[in-house]
Formats: sequence, structure tokens, C-alpha cells
Amino acid sequence: GKRRFLPPLRFGLGVLLHLLRYGHRYDVVHTASFPYFSLLAAGLARVRSGYRIVSDWHEVWSPEYWKEYLGPLGLIGVLVQWLCARVPQKAYAFSQLHVTRLERLGLHPVTQHTGEYAPASQPLCHPDAAVPHTVVYAGRFIPEKRVDLLVEALALAHDRMPDLRAQLVGDGPTRGAILIAAPLIGYGFAWVGHF
Repeated sequence: GKRRFLPPLRFGLGVLLHLLRYGHRYDVVHTASFPYFSLLAAGLARVRSGYRIVSDWHEVWSPEYWKEYLGPLGLIGVLVQWLCARVPQKAYAFSQLHVTRLERLGLHPVTQHTGEYAPASQPLCHPDAAVPHTVVYAGRFIPEKRVDLLVEALALAHDRMPDLRAQLVGDGPTRGAILIAAPLIGYGFAWVGHF
């Protein structure tokens, strides 16, 4: 249920080495803020290369959540997140909550997007497309992801779309509870599996 430190550190080192060698070829480096070490690496290499940085902040954790998530080591998470907010960047966040948290960290301005994906001019599928319609979730089964709410929402949607199916893919500490709850909601999930 917890992330490991070594893969993000290794990825950040790879980004740093790449940008130190090839950063002069870039006008813009667009990155997600997390895992933080790639953003820090882009910020360090930027001093040498001068490219602009654009970053997507999917979430900004509070100090309280860092402490809950990592215990005493949460202070390191708070510091690393704060350092990332100090990197000169054009920042995007996807909710007012995270815009506000970034601004409290001293990052200005932050542009808020209303969603991760721009709506298509045409629907992605026609309402009369082949059935069954399937909702797919692929991710960790942890309390923060609120997969339990997805299950409840699917049950409500199933009342209006009886052919609706779901595939939940992943693993984590809440997976067992979801496996128990899904059949009790009132319709069968197509599959719950592991990555």
C-alpha cells in the first residue's frame, strides 16, 4: 500500500543525466510534479540549459497527510514537495484545492484546469454503440483512491444502464473490501484482477 523510494530516485537521476546531456535541445520540458525527483532534476538541469518547465500537479499533499502516510519521514516529503514548488515553472492543477495548496507553498501563478482531458467535439462512442458498456478502473486499491465510491456510483448508473459492466484492475489494502462489496451492490462486475 506504500510507494517505494528507489524507483522515483532512479527515474529522477535518469532525467537529470538526460537533461544535463541533451537539455540544450529542448525549448520546454513538460512533466508531472510526481514523482517529485524528475521535477527537481529538470529544475537543476534548467540552470545549464535554460528551457522552460511546464508541470502538472495532480495533487498537493498537506503536511498532516504526509505525516499520516510516512510517519516521521513525512517531513522529508513536505520538504521535497516544497522544493518542487520553488522550481521556476508554468504550473497546472486540476482542482481549486490543489491550486490553493500550491499558492500557499509560494508557487504563483497556478492555472486550474477543469479536468485532465479536454472534451472531444464529438462523443467518443455513439449511445447506440455495441454493448455491454464497460467502465474500467486501473490503479492502486488504497483509501485515497475511493474505489468504494466508484462501486457505489456504478450501482446507481447500472439502474439506468442495465447492460453496464465494470473491470477493476489493481491491488492494494482495500481490494478485499471491494471484492466483498461489489457483488452485494446488486450486479456482477466483469472482472477484478491484478496488474
